[in-house]
Amino acid sequence: MFVGRIKTQGYLRDGRTKIRRIIQIEVEARTGHDGSPAIVRNLSETGLLLETRASLEPNDILYIDLPISGECAAEIVWIDGVRHGCRFLAPIPKATVSAAELLSPHLDRPKDVRDEASHQDIEIEQMLAKGEQQWASANFSLILFIIVTATFIFAIFNIAA
Repeated sequence: MFVGRIKTQGYLRDGRTKIRRIIQIEVEARTGHDGSPAIVRNLSETGLLLETRASLEPNDILYIDLPISGECAAEIVWIDGVRHGCRFLAPIPKATVSAAELLSPHLDRPKDVRDEASHQDIEIEQMLAKGEQQWASANFSLILFIIVTATFIFAIFNIAA
């Protein structure tokens, strides 16, 4: 039996209609004649998260080469530092998303390079670990309470007898 896990941003937000696949592909982001190195951090049929140090503005159109689809045009919707949220002018095929996922290193990224989804995964894991510790502590307290109560009841019956 084979067991696998596809890492996704498992929720839709900001009006997105497709789930983003978390990937890491180096590309060249071109605006007109100028090109800059960039990394695609997540990808769906309708958009992508791009990291680049290029001087770009919202509403700029950029072109990137993706597997299967070739050159794709995307509009920059928002910018946060080096992170650029982009929407494709025309949706790309699911096959392109799958090919990009296969070409992406197995999500083995340096520890200091984390996206929003991995931060959430870490927070969830920490909350679960904390919850397990609290549950174990509560179970211990309950067992201790039962033992003390049983001892007290036993002592009362022995005194009365």
